[in-house]
Amino acid sequence: MDKLLVSCVETENEIQNTIEDQSSKFHSVLLLNQKKKNDSTIIQGNIPSWISVRMIRLGPAKWDLDDFVLNHWLDGCAMLCKFIIRNGTIKYSSKFLDSDAYRKMNKVNRPVYTEFGTRAFPDPCKNVFSRIFSQIVPSDLTDNGLLNVFKLADEYYAASETCNIWKFCPKSLDVTRKINLDKINGVNLACSHTQFMENEDYAYNMSSSFLTGMKYHLIKIPLFQYEETRNKSFLERSSILTTISSNWTTCIAYYHSFGITKNYIIFIELPLLVNGFKLATCTPKGRPLKDCFEWHPNEKSKFYVICKFTGKIVQKYYSAAFFYFHIINCYEEDNHIIVDLMAYENADILEKWDLNLMRQNIYYEDNQSVPKRFILPLSIKNSSIGENLVTLKNQKSRAILSEKNIITLTGEELGRPGFELPTINRNYNGKKYKYCYGSGVFEKGNFANSILKLNVDDQSVLVWKDSDEHFPGECLFVARPGSIEEDDGVILNVVLSSNESKPHYVLILDSKTFTEIGRAYLGSGTGIIPPTIHGVFEYINDEDENDKNDDEKNVDY
Repeated sequence: MDKLLVSCVETENEIQNTIEDQSSKFHSVLLLNQKKKNDSTIIQGNIPSWISVRMIRLGPAKWDLDDFVLNHWLDGCAMLCKFIIRNGTIKYSSKFLDSDAYRKMNKVNRPVYTEFGTRAFPDPCKNVFSRIFSQIVPSDLTDNGLLNVFKLADEYYAASETCNIWKFCPKSLDVTRKINLDKINGVNLACSHTQFMENEDYAYNMSSSFLTGMKYHLIKIPLFQYEETRNKSFLERSSILTTISSNWTTCIAYYHSFGITKNYIIFIELPLLVNGFKLATCTPKGRPLKDCFEWHPNEKSKFYVICKFTGKIVQKYYSAAFFYFHIINCYEEDNHIIVDLMAYENADILEKWDLNLMRQNIYYEDNQSVPKRFILPLSIKNSSIGENLVTLKNQKSRAILSEKNIITLTGEELGRPGFELPTINRNYNGKKYKYCYGSGVFEKGNFANSILKLNVDDQSVLVWKDSDEHFPGECLFVARPGSIEEDDGVILNVVLSSNESKPHYVLILDSKTFTEIGRAYLGSGTGIIPPTIHGVFEYINDEDENDKNDDEKNVDY
């Protein structure tokens, strides 16, 4: 696993020296994939004729800069990967996200923006005054949007976790506009996972600022156009709905996602803190972003429930310290909010992707994520101290009322640990649901080399696995047009192979039975196929996909 992730960093001689190790073979196949010429796509089984979608995925794909190598897997240059699945065939193409960070990094062979594990180097394109100013005020946060790709109506965006987000054309994969939320809303960092519910008029984002005090901001994004704003993107028309002060005077919490329901936004302030002073002085001190992080295991995790219409904080809750990347889903039921997420005991997961460790085949297997449910009761009237406020049947999660109206949560594990990148039927986002899909990714635990379907009601699991040489990524659920049942559709998954004689492929599973319907082996001549983090899809017709006639040509930097 670790070698695949750093495939672009090692040399072929180093690969041959360690080829007997599975992770080394996993490494070598991606490097060789960039050199082989095999343009054919071979279909095995059947691709249902009703599947007509554009799937776009995103992840890091380049760490080697001639005489310089980046330090962390999450420092890699972002790559967009597009799959057109239509008429029983699959076409693939890829392109590096043409960000300022990417272009400057390739020009000077050094990162000129502070990345997660690699410090920033001087930008030769700036004069002396500009360099000094950027060291005092970190307005030039990285725009290497490798963490998530999301879609707002018909607009596509690639995001990291800074205020700089790229809008791009889904047909050509060319960037079309750089959105700076600092200039729009005065926020410095923005969650890479924007939330919305299907058929609603607004999307939401949680953001942070540290230059004017340690604060969190809930941003509201209209998903409809006015005549006077038709030349602006949806993100450019966003506004701050509410602001929350951090519990710490010099730090803000790190968060990768947040939750949404019919009426509420759920924000969790974790005890993984980002030191604001260290962050503001990254460039002059020569430190990477990760050196600004501080884990405080003795502090509480704090849950905020915010009305998504007024911005009012409805209730706060506390739990023992934990860490998470991804919320699975949230929903309301009988005056309670259910919050399902993938929980870690601590934040050590961030160290697993250090490239120095990966090159030594060191990948810690402890602290794997587990699906966990927290239940947040919305009413505490007529309740007694020490009482469990959770009144839902067949639930083991607890919410205990203590003095001063403090509610302490204890979560319930919904299954075995060892998977990540949870996804659901997107039509059920923010609503009561039953099924979650996940991937063992590159872990060596219960779901190694596997993907799974978890029933969150009875905790039953269906598992699909090819072999120990294959590594499935994130699952995307595609509903059958006109479907009524939650799991009536297919699962799309990009499976990477560590065996040089076996190509990567796109897998299609029946999501009800979790059995294979078909697969499409990908010819490597179509482009680099990196391990990706997240993806999104949309249904298309025959006229939708025409790369030669995309409607956005001008790039606004």
